[in-house]
Amino acid sequence: MNRLNPNQKKIVKTQNHILNLSIILLSLILIFLTYELVSELNDNQNEIAVVETNFSPKDLIHVEVLNGCGIPSLVDSLTEQLRNNKFDVIQTGNYFSFDVPQTLVIDRIGDMKVARIVADSLNVPIENVIQLKNENLLLDVTVIIGKDFNLIKPFRRNDN
Repeated sequence: MNRLNPNQKKIVKTQNHILNLSIILLSLILIFLTYELVSELNDNQNEIAVVETNFSPKDLIHVEVLNGCGIPSLVDSLTEQLRNNKFDVIQTGNYFSFDVPQTLVIDRIGDMKVARIVADSLNVPIENVIQLKNENLLLDVTVIIGKDFNLIKPFRRNDN
């Protein structure tokens, strides 16, 4: 019963060759895909390392901008200026009073360095940077636009 005629032997031999070639081909494809996967993972790790070495503290500073002088368009202009400088403006609105004499930058997280970075980008004097920690706010810094808005970026005029 296990005996095959010569024609059947030829068919079985051909099928075995086809199966062997298929196994070799699939093995080569598997090796190639594994190589590509490992290469891609290495490339991604290199990109992550580059991103970490180019880290700038501004990238993570969350800012609130409030209008303390009563001129409506100032909040939008200042928000645009901050976003152009890569700050994350997460909230805007009006301060409870429109009688704020000087623009203030308020540290909300207990890290005055962060508030100074924002103040420096707007040319707000260091004496106008204060600390009022509030861990309930989900932001790092509050900027209150005062009546001296014409002294800060982007409102300052060049006298040249």
